[in-house]
Amino acid sequence: MKKLFSFFVLFSFILFFASATVNAQGKFGTVGKSFNKGEANILFGKVMGSIRVAKTDIQKAIEKAGDYVLFAIKNSRVYVLDEKKFSLTERGFSLDKNEVAYMFSKEVVQAFLDRTHSRYVTFELRYNAPKSNPKSGQSSTAAVQSGDIIFSVTGDEETLEMALPCPPMCIY
Repeated sequence: MKKLFSFFVLFSFILFFASATVNAQGKFGTVGKSFNKGEANILFGKVMGSIRVAKTDIQKAIEKAGDYVLFAIKNSRVYVLDEKKFSLTERGFSLDKNEVAYMFSKEVVQAFLDRTHSRYVTFELRYNAPKSNPKSGQSSTAAVQSGDIIFSVTGDEETLEMALPCPPMCIY
């Protein structure tokens, strides 16, 4: 009985610290990952369109964000949004719940910007076409096989990707 009680106390202690760590990162944990430009082109496809934005504008906006920051492109402009899709840069602007924005962890974006020495970052839309294996004729095992539009952010020789599209992965 004493061993069972000790196990329960240890398990509770581990569970307590694990839940504190998960809550510190937000509901979805850490979102986003950096790749070098060559890797990004291979993994996510070539850039089909892009918009350059001053790095300082992005830094000022994400200072106001919670655990996550969302980016959206609408009318050939980049919008930096909070978790509820309200603009962090323009007063009174928000996206409708059905309009797509791309979510990254604030800490991932901040670390990416800290490593970027350029005055600008580029927001990109890529088309990841399904790939086929010429030897077997079967589809590749790449994560994106359906020919999806992929959102990425590039600065210097590094590309930030692996965002969660909202919807369907939204916090509100």
